[in-house]
Amino acid sequence: MVFIFYLILNLFAGFFFFKFQKKHIHPLEIFMLWLVSTILFQNYSALLYMNLRLLNIPDVLSLQLTHFMNRTILIPLMALIFFNQYILIKSFVLRLVWILSFVLLLTGMEKLADFFGVLNHMHMSFWWVGGFWFIFILLLIVTMKFFRNSLIKKVGRA
Repeated sequence: MVFIFYLILNLFAGFFFFKFQKKHIHPLEIFMLWLVSTILFQNYSALLYMNLRLLNIPDVLSLQLTHFMNRTILIPLMALIFFNQYILIKSFVLRLVWILSFVLLLTGMEKLADFFGVLNHMHMSFWWVGGFWFIFILLLIVTMKFFRNSLIKKVGRA
């Protein structure tokens, strides 16, 4: 049941981004942001699961597949939705509000995964999760700016 819920959520996010949003980011940026966000979240969950034992992924195949689907599809899609609107915002204050709202959304999504048993947080303050998502977004912003500047130099536009 949890797998079906997240499958529908992943399909909805993918359909929303690829069908209904006007793309303001270059296809190469989409590919790069997808890969970087997948790697960042993979390293986060691997570090907390394998090394620090602060996360527990149950030994239930459907929950493991759900976690795999979320870290390879849902999180990158959320990053793409974030950046597709982020680059349109010119005001520093509005950008900060957009960043904080997405940090809250991603923190809420992880809390939902904890509630459904996809990721069980063990001996971990939940504000650490919000801190990770804030750092996650900031690292993606820096990566996007660097990649966008490189893309403009090579291609002539972003």
